[in-house]
Amino acid sequence: MKKYLIPIITLSTIFFVSCTKVINFEEADTEQQIVVNGIISPDSTFVVMLTKSRSILEEAIYNAVADAQVILFEDGTEIGQAYREGGYYVIPTFTPQSGKSYQLNIKAEGKELSAETTVPVPVEITKTDTTTIENQWGGKTMELRITFRDSPGNDYYRIITFREQLLSARNGHGATTYYRSRQPGYTNLDDPVFKSLYSSFGGGELESGPDNDYAIFSDELINGKEYTLRFEANFTTSQYSSGVIYEKYEVYFQKLSDNLFKHLKYINLYDYYHDDPFSEPVPVYSNIKNGAGIFAGFNDGQKLVFEKVHQPYSMDTIKVEEGYGGGYGH
Repeated sequence: MKKYLIPIITLSTIFFVSCTKVINFEEADTEQQIVVNGIISPDSTFVVMLTKSRSILEEAIYNAVADAQVILFEDGTEIGQAYREGGYYVIPTFTPQSGKSYQLNIKAEGKELSAETTVPVPVEITKTDTTTIENQWGGKTMELRITFRDSPGNDYYRIITFREQLLSARNGHGATTYYRSRQPGYTNLDDPVFKSLYSSFGGGELESGPDNDYAIFSDELINGKEYTLRFEANFTTSQYSSGVIYEKYEVYFQKLSDNLFKHLKYINLYDYYHDDPFSEPVPVYSNIKNGAGIFAGFNDGQKLVFEKVHQPYSMDTIKVEEGYGGGYGH
């Protein structure tokens, strides 16, 4: 049994008097769990990360799990056992497939964990259209209209945008250098399908829950129908920008497994409410049996690309500097 001292504030603090109460924590309440982090898609080979949970009283260090047995199944058939490489468990010769179900069995630290998920088929896009909108300062945004066909049943979606640029700049010696930058794009999510996600949370007339930071939505309002999704993206360069040679804008229209949709939904709720002392606790969704974390799938087989050249250039004559720009993951 572990004992910790926790100060209890009472009305006596008004008179500068405090008291302390001893609260006992049973070992079972503070037992470490195995945390699984595995998001799979047809775009990459199988990778999963295993770590150990930590107490709130410990330093923020996450210890990796070594010597685990990680076995992957596809539609009930064993694919193989992952091996540890660089802090991850990988099967580098295997890529998940659209429309398949996957099961994960893990033995580690004397525990047996399991999880199941699916990799959805790509969303069916039937039409796309764009309009450029200019503000009073010369900045521009792009309104995108994507018409897609939702299939019967429960489906879950996500929009992710990126801007990639080739830029030029002068270095300390006066010479021109070139580098790439790739950053997440800003999106304005006014479409009803985005707005409805958290409309049942909150409680006050002026508060209806958090913003939809992960740009996810379900087909609750459009089940089995063709629908035109509308949103704005900051995809055009201001007239005052300089040094931009080339731009590429990418829109990923992802289809998510129900596990991933719920995980992102409740992570966003947790981030929004966890510092509010008057709100109810928000549990983060997990589908790991006998553990914590997430094992889920997605498919971003539908990608829209818009390109714009501001200055003539040739990659045969331009040397791009390394070490610039943002992350490429999504």
